[in-house]
Amino acid sequence: MKIAIPARSGDLDALTDDRFGRAPWFVIVAGKGEKVVALENEAADSATGAGIGTAQLLVDHGVEAVVVKELGPKAERTLAAAGLAVYRGLAATVRETYASWQSGGLAEGTCPEPTDVVVPADGWVAVATEDGQVAEHFGRCPTYTLARVAKGRVREQKEIANPGHQPGFLPRYLGEMGISCIVAGGMGPRAADLFAERGIVAVTGVTGPVADALRAFADGTLRPGDASFCNHDHPAHDGCH
Repeated sequence: MKIAIPARSGDLDALTDDRFGRAPWFVIVAGKGEKVVALENEAADSATGAGIGTAQLLVDHGVEAVVVKELGPKAERTLAAAGLAVYRGLAATVRETYASWQSGGLAEGTCPEPTDVVVPADGWVAVATEDGQVAEHFGRCPTYTLARVAKGRVREQKEIANPGHQPGFLPRYLGEMGISCIVAGGMGPRAADLFAERGIVAVTGVTGPVADALRAFADGTLRPGDASFCNHDHPAHDGCH
């Protein structure tokens, strides 16, 4: 397992850093401690969203677990969606922290599961669509299926072309159309955060026919699936940052 530990410098004997998003370095350790990678945290100096950017950076580097002292809710949600294990309990140094983890001395922290998403009961929903199926990525689908749901039934439905995958555009565009929920196979954390800021619920990890997704939305049974985190895109290419 590749485990990342926040640190003040990039070596095994570095002092750990209590911060997550603002930690200047992460030391990634694998095997029995013989494989060590020093990863400079490019997101540490971000004006906003350092926690989310840091989480995405670790995902991009194939990290499977992280040890922290504390973690913000957005970063925690991002790590949970990506399937990373979170352990609490930093020791003084990276080496000591890793040794404590290896010996089972660290308790795995609790992360909110993606299934904790509260899906609206009605309103306008947009489903990323490709050939009648829920598209794998919300921003790169050719069309969106828009539907108005009320009292457990789809009252109106139409399909519109994707206007283009530009940074920050789609959450604003769909929000201005009155969308309260976006459904897709995958989505980067920055995009999910922008949708959340507009009060739009993102339900990801959904597959299968669009008709089934709309039926589940109307029935109140639509839930995120296992593929809820789009980790093949670097944040700079997410299209909604």
